Amino acid sequence: MKTTPLFPYSFRRPGWVLVTLGMLTAILPILFPTLGDLFDARIPALVAEGFMDDRRDWLVIIENNLQDESIAFLVILGGLLVCFSREKQEDEFIARLRLDALLWATYINYGLLLVALFTVYELSFFYIMVANLFTLLFMFYIRFRYLLMITRKQIDHA
Repeated sequence: MKTTPLFPYSFRRPGWVLVTLGMLTAILPILFPTLGDLFDARIPALVAEGFMDDRRDWLVIIENNLQDESIAFLVILGGLLVCFSREKQEDEFIARLRLDALLWATYINYGLLLVALFTVYELSFFYIMVANLFTLLFMFYIRFRYLLMITRKQIDHA
């Protein structure tokens, strides 16, 4: 049987650590504003665009606060490790539940995005797009865990 390439079960715990660090990276500078300055850095940029002008520079070094990027990196990488690590007992049925949950999450995620496309505009739509980076993983995880819980209850009652 051909198996689905998943991370080992042991990657789940480091995934949760990364997600937690990402959330702390988001929350702590709100509580302690001076912590946000820790993320200021000079970094290479493939393209840098001026906010209020038509200037666009390619392959430059810019001054940027990397807090948003750090949060996204930690939450996405951690979310991938949590969502796509094997279960202790991974079999064809679990793989089927995983596929069903991923399909369901993709439909819901893009359905909500299509609704937002015609109902949310300007900077608010940008916030929707940023949230969209995380919602697929979040919805997949919730749905997959729900399906596992329902299945285990049915097995216990049988």
